[in-house]
Amino acid sequence: MCGRFAQPSPSGALATALHVADDCLTWEGRYSIAPGDAAPIIVREDTDFGPMRVLVEATWNFRPRWVARAGNLSNAKFYNARLTSLLDVGMWRAATLASRCLVPMRGFFDWTTDKRSDGSRPVKTARYLSLPSLPSESMLVGGIAAGMTFSVAVHNGECSSGHVHEAMPVLLDEDTADQWLTAAPDLEAAREMILRAQERTAHLNSLLQCHEVRPELLNRKNAVSDHRIIEPITTDDY
Repeated sequence: MCGRFAQPSPSGALATALHVADDCLTWEGRYSIAPGDAAPIIVREDTDFGPMRVLVEATWNFRPRWVARAGNLSNAKFYNARLTSLLDVGMWRAATLASRCLVPMRGFFDWTTDKRSDGSRPVKTARYLSLPSLPSESMLVGGIAAGMTFSVAVHNGECSSGHVHEAMPVLLDEDTADQWLTAAPDLEAAREMILRAQERTAHLNSLLQCHEVRPELLNRKNAVSDHRIIEPITTDDY
């Protein structure tokens, strides 16, 4: 995952499909969400009637309060968080224990650069990965939140095409998603939860469908509402 994903469903339709409360009323959907953009995430809120999943809008760049006070990190970018390091790196540990979130994605993008044998300019290839068989149309991805900001949990993985990706989103099924959203009482419980997430995402990764898309569309800021961004390249595109 090279820093781009798609969530074209508006907040109301997304909340209905995922059976969550909607507190993200301004979200209209985007086919291309880049780091630093706003995006819908799911958080867990405790109410008088018990815990509730709520859809909110947050910025894709993890920004805990202490970052603003650290001058050398004021412009730092924390878009992705490596799953295996969440409890070993101090900046992630507290948020991993207390404020995990879910990032609903229709799909995500990955880029590769292939060198030419003649030494000319390398060719960049863009791919779109998704689980099209999901009833809700959206994958549930593990995230780490800080206020109204978040980072996507990632790991190395391989999709059904056999292509290996260095930063795959951590995909969760309903059971592991519920565990992910529930605050861990201690480090041991958090480590067990992360191990379950690793096992489940490895299986879901193997089901991901992958096709090549047009990279020039992804580079156009005004194309975020263009459904062609996620459509496969055809012979007419060449």
